Amino acid sequence: MAERREGEKMVGLQQDAQKDDDEGLSHSMLERWEDFQVKLLVSCWQKQRLEFGKGKATKKDIFNRIANEFNSISTDVKVTGEQCGRKWLKLEASHKKITDHNNTTGADKKTWKYFHEMESCTGENPNVRPKFT
Repeated sequence: MAERREGEKMVGLQQDAQKDDDEGLSHSMLERWEDFQVKLLVSCWQKQRLEFGKGKATKKDIFNRIANEFNSISTDVKVTGEQCGRKWLKLEASHKKITDHNNTTGADKKTWKYFHEMESCTGENPNVRPKFT
């Protein structure tokens, strides 16, 4: 059953790619995030960061806007708002895990290739650095 679903997904992606080819486009859906794509996602998120917490739009809407901006800049792959949202949650979780580890007394300092980019985005977020403990 799972093989059938995977096959159906592949057929759907092939049909989407075929539709793009028919329109003169040759974009594929993102399967694995490369470094430059993660940095582009962070850049797009930073431009939309003030929209979070305003209450006028849902996170889903904001990540759809982020995906639209990403897709307008990216020439080789396309992403959905859902993909951007999931990747962002994983980036935040990794950043928090490393920050918590580094704040432990006596622990060796860890780093990560996106640590500085994420620090500029979420470094003051209460989920990462609580004001009170």
